Amino acid sequence: MVTATLLDLRKWLEQEDVPHQEIKHASTLTLEDRARVLGVGLQSCVETILMKVVDSFTLFALSADLRMNSAAIKEQLGIHELRPAKDDEQWSMTTLVPNTMTPFGEPFMPFPLYADPSILRNTRVAFSAGTLTHSIIMRLDHYLRLAKPEIFQFASESRQSGSILKPSQGKEKIKSSQLLRTTIARKIPSVGGVAHLRYLILRNASC
Repeated sequence: MVTATLLDLRKWLEQEDVPHQEIKHASTLTLEDRARVLGVGLQSCVETILMKVVDSFTLFALSADLRMNSAAIKEQLGIHELRPAKDDEQWSMTTLVPNTMTPFGEPFMPFPLYADPSILRNTRVAFSAGTLTHSIIMRLDHYLRLAKPEIFQFASESRQSGSILKPSQGKEKIKSSQLLRTTIARKIPSVGGVAHLRYLILRNASC
């Protein structure tokens, strides 16, 4: 599906004369899916999260194989209120669904942009082009020149290490996941179609 963000991104990259590769692929509901279809390591993919910082919204970009450390962000910015944007908040401001945010702040997106040093580990970066079915791969130096993020460390713990649970924790997580999928399935008539339901189930099953 071609979105307004994808069209605007194409135009902007062309205007800025930034070499890049745009790839159309199967729908990717998770970061792991995107890395797999692009044939790159998870650490080469950039995850971009829209966060509410006190009363405004800000983008945070980090390597997709790591997790965000909210405490580090609060300490760096000297704030106490921080949370991810709700899906409907993100949609109302960007018309983007989860896992499709591009790692560009102002002037492309109307938000400040911070990046974790983890994105500097690779010579190329891959990220969503504003849809679940389109991605961009470009050289790191070209990305940094265009995005101009403010960089400080706010990522910690790999996704892999974070998924290692003690036996009792694992059972509890499985039960919670099964309960969540059952709850969602019971609400089929109230969601907006089978595709959106499939997205919700797969997204929460991967948590």
